[in-house]
Amino acid sequence: MSNGRWLSRIYREFGVVQFPIVDLRVLAEGPTGRLRRPSWPDPIAGVEFVRGVGMVRDRPGGAIRDWSGERAFCDAAGLLRLPEPHFRQAVRPGFRPLGPEDAIMMIPCYRRLYSDGLSTRVDVAFISRWPDQTWRCAWRRDLDYLSVPVGLPWRDDGPLPLGAVSRQLARRYAEITTRHGSEVRYDLVEAGTPMVLTEWHTDKGLPPGATQRDGVHFRCRPVRFGDQRMPSWGVTFSPHCDGNRARQVRGNLWRLHTERESLRGAIRVWRRGDVALDRQRLRDYLAERLKILNRERRAGVEQVPLLDIAQRIESLAPPDVIDDLRRELRRESLGVLRSLDRVIEKTIGYDYAVPVDPSLHIHVEHGGHITMSAGDTYNVHGGAYGSTFGPHAQTHNRDFAITPISSEELRSLAGHVSELTGLLSGEQRQELIQAHEDLEQAASTDDRSPGRVRAAAERLMRIAAAVGTAGAPLLEAVTKLLKASGLT
Repeated sequence: MSNGRWLSRIYREFGVVQFPIVDLRVLAEGPTGRLRRPSWPDPIAGVEFVRGVGMVRDRPGGAIRDWSGERAFCDAAGLLRLPEPHFRQAVRPGFRPLGPEDAIMMIPCYRRLYSDGLSTRVDVAFISRWPDQTWRCAWRRDLDYLSVPVGLPWRDDGPLPLGAVSRQLARRYAEITTRHGSEVRYDLVEAGTPMVLTEWHTDKGLPPGATQRDGVHFRCRPVRFGDQRMPSWGVTFSPHCDGNRARQVRGNLWRLHTERESLRGAIRVWRRGDVALDRQRLRDYLAERLKILNRERRAGVEQVPLLDIAQRIESLAPPDVIDDLRRELRRESLGVLRSLDRVIEKTIGYDYAVPVDPSLHIHVEHGGHITMSAGDTYNVHGGAYGSTFGPHAQTHNRDFAITPISSEELRSLAGHVSELTGLLSGEQRQELIQAHEDLEQAASTDDRSPGRVRAAAERLMRIAAAVGTAGAPLLEAVTKLLKASGLT
């Protein structure tokens, strides 16, 4: 006891708020002024940057296998102004601490911007600390993260709650990624629904009234902040759990939300009808996104329960919009229509009655198989690869190194590039030479990440395909190189 008071135990939790941004300018007819750099989904770390936001950096530990846009991020310090370290969260809905010592302390960790070219997200992370006496008031800790006051550096109207800045972030992203002098297409950059994830490690101590469990437990339920209803995932790590497997499940939840929001944004823009979208590009985009959502499993995790809980929290689109989209696709592409129908069948279909408090529980244990139990509990077993985000954002079991590219393969490629160079215009020729130089440099470094090699190769293939028959030898050579390197 000190000064008549018991010394409080301090509890810690990691929390992230995700802000999806849907950039549909690549689907628009005509010029949009969208900047070509950074070269998402594989930007060059330490060289490329987002104007007015920050430098591109490699993710600590390397890329995430099979997930485009996860190797590198933009350090988004210029996008949000966070409170000072050890900021004390004194006010949020339903919480009024008795004194400063009872307030929840929020320690900013990072602000990061990720993109795969179409889907973009901003991750804002904190570590929260609170004493024993505050635990009884912290039962909805996701509200603490959403209530943190943040500043927008390009505005002078004072701080806003973090959970209320999604639309401002989307508008700012449209501005900073548009060439100077070009019209900013705000109508083609949509803000998605935010998502919250909190992570608790019980080896740091159990809060009062909490029960010790084996493994890792996930729980999803909706949280309402302002006029938005959004998913909130709580993750509890117990000692000696299968941490790698849990991180893979967690990353899948994180990525799936971004991809689903990009599809929702595209449907909203299509429904408005006030934007001229290229019909072929839109069909290709819908086909690609629906193909992702239609996977039965991803990284060993079933998608159906995840899509179902997402639909129950916020629907993909109202029934009349889905009906109109189906009629449109019936004329345009039966294949895309079938993909859309499969996604609807995997969720609650046309029954859009939303439960008051839907929830999904996932429990990660040790073992060798994956099962779905009755009710709302999902048991996951087995090993995994890669950590997709977290306080340290590092990957594990890095088995994604590419097969070295031989000097003979590089010489053969250089010959095809040289032959094609004389047939191209000045701008195309410069782009071809630059892509070839980037590939040679990436292939000759001791970098275990395949991202730069693949990005440069795709640029060469795009140029070769654009010139038709004359580019066929180069296209074939690049395709063989990617196959030999294990990048196809």
